[in-house]
Amino acid sequence: MKVLDQYGRGRLYDLINGLGWIRANKIRVVNMSLGFSEGSPLLEQAIERLYEAGVILVASAGNRSTNCAQDGGGDDGGGDGSAQDGGGDDGGGDTGCDASQGGVSYPARYPWVIAVAATDSNNTVTDYSRSGPEVAVAAPGGSTKSQRILSTNKGGGYGWGSGTSQAAAHVTGALALALQIKPQMSFEEAVALLKGTARDLGEPVEQQGAGLIDVEAMIEALKQ
Repeated sequence: MKVLDQYGRGRLYDLINGLGWIRANKIRVVNMSLGFSEGSPLLEQAIERLYEAGVILVASAGNRSTNCAQDGGGDDGGGDGSAQDGGGDDGGGDTGCDASQGGVSYPARYPWVIAVAATDSNNTVTDYSRSGPEVAVAAPGGSTKSQRILSTNKGGGYGWGSGTSQAAAHVTGALALALQIKPQMSFEEAVALLKGTARDLGEPVEQQGAGLIDVEAMIEALKQ
C-alpha cells in the first residue's frame, strides 16, 4: 500500500487510509519506513486496531541528522522523506535536518509497533539512529556516507540508501520468513522471537534494544 509520493513525502490521512486498507485486506505484517515527530489520536487508534486484528507492525525508529549538509538529509523520524540515489524513503512532514537527539518517532513509538534502530557495516548502532526505551531491535541500515544499503526501486532497477528505514525493512522481511513457518504468530511472539535471537552488541539498550537481529537464529528457533 503506497502512502508516500515520488519524493518520499506523505500526509497523515494517507497513512491512516492505507492502514485501513491493510486491516480490510487482512495483511499479516506491515513495514512502515516513515515517521512523524508527533503522535496523533487517529493514527494511534488505527495502529491499535491493526494490533487487535493480529497484524504485526514494524516501523523505523527514526533518523536524526548529525550533519545538515549530508546528502538526503536523513530519512525518517519525522518524515523528511528526502530523495536518495535511486529514490526516496520516508515521509511524514518534518524537515530532514534535525540535529537534536530526539526520541523514537511515531508510529514506532506506539507499544503495538516494533521499533527498529539502524546499524552500520561494523555492526555498530549508527549515530543518526534515534534511541529510546521503545527500541526493540537493531538491523542493518548502513552509513550515511559509505556502505549504504543496496535495494530495489519501485518501477525497476536498484538504488542506494541508508537509514532506519532500511533497517525496518530488514526486520519486516525477517518476520515475513518467520510467518511462513508459523502463520499464526502473534505480535508478542514476534517480538519475543526477535529479541530472543538477537545478538547483543554491547551498546545501551535504548540504542540497540535487544541487539542485532539474527535471521538464521530466528528460523532455527522456529523449527525446534
